[in-house]
Amino acid sequence: LQLMTLGNVWLVCWIVYKYIAWPTRLVQKRLGAKTPAEMIAKGYGSPGLARYQGSLSGILLIIYCSAVFKGGALMLTSAVPLGENQALALLVSIVALSVLWGGLRAVLFTEALQGLIMTVGVLMLLTGALRHVGGLGAVMDGLAALPPTAQANNGFLSVSSGAEGMNLFFVMLVLSVGMWSQPQIMQRHFALKSREEARRII
Repeated sequence: LQLMTLGNVWLVCWIVYKYIAWPTRLVQKRLGAKTPAEMIAKGYGSPGLARYQGSLSGILLIIYCSAVFKGGALMLTSAVPLGENQALALLVSIVALSVLWGGLRAVLFTEALQGLIMTVGVLMLLTGALRHVGGLGAVMDGLAALPPTAQANNGFLSVSSGAEGMNLFFVMLVLSVGMWSQPQIMQRHFALKSREEARRII
């Protein structure tokens, strides 16, 4: 999880807005493109490429969104007394309203709300876990009382070495660098008004 977090912070946010976002915006502006597919088609002088990319993105996004909505619905049913279909309908309705409400502004508000929900959720989980075991002092005493083991000083190396480590590293790359080509990520670059905005995001 720490590796995924670092990958998203440095590879999806910092590097993208430091080196990729503003040049993408300049190309989009020069070509007069409204979508990533249109930008690539105009860049290569091939109108058919836009139709192909639009169709491919549409198909892949249906698969991607269905997995995200399904996971969200399952998490929601574990927190509130709703059936899976009801939770799914609620999530789809919220997303549909935010999209209809207004493009990038809606995305930013949605992400801010998502970040707030995750922060509150983590704090609730931490508080609940500490209360369950008797507080932070009890946790520290319990950890101090654990007998030493052969892997006590191995730490992260126990999951990051050999084939498992390479698997972790490549999963992190796919979930980070793979985001660069997602149309919904590229579309955000089109909304940048200046290089200064990109610096503020960084």
